[in-house]
Amino acid sequence: MKSEYRQIKEYMDQSKKTVAVTGSGISYLYGMSRLKRSVGRLNAGRIFSASYVRKNPEEFYKVMKDSFLDATFVKGPGTVHKQLAELEKQGKLYGIVTQNLDCLHTIAGSQNVIEFQGSFRDNICTDCGSRYYDYQVWNEGHMPRCEKCGGAADAGSVLQRFRIDCGYFL
Repeated sequence: MKSEYRQIKEYMDQSKKTVAVTGSGISYLYGMSRLKRSVGRLNAGRIFSASYVRKNPEEFYKVMKDSFLDATFVKGPGTVHKQLAELEKQGKLYGIVTQNLDCLHTIAGSQNVIEFQGSFRDNICTDCGSRYYDYQVWNEGHMPRCEKCGGAADAGSVLQRFRIDCGYFL
């Protein structure tokens, strides 16, 4: 195993733009539940629809709290999140591409993060479409509401799946 770590270090030392690709396993290690286990594979798609959030905002919040928010705001980033942020700070890691919505890479200090399935940092009102960027609105103990119209705020780009800006790291 040590030789594999040495090989990775060599690759990173030679690379000009190393990017880490992460998924649910990195957050699951630190207490994040798997959404599909929490609500079922078929229900996950339904719960992330704008119409569901609009009609059932408190139920949506409860699912998010149980699946993500408690682990995000109570436990926070794990060792791997912090190590990746440190590698970025040292200039050894150019950025992170993740499918996770939990913002744990950002909370850990990473700057160049693409959350390609969405993020709790990118919020859209399901009624008026107002958009604002702040993951802390999910840490207030209730469903975030739009400051303009009072509509339910949703982790917006989750509803616009796989909206990747391929030029982000280029």
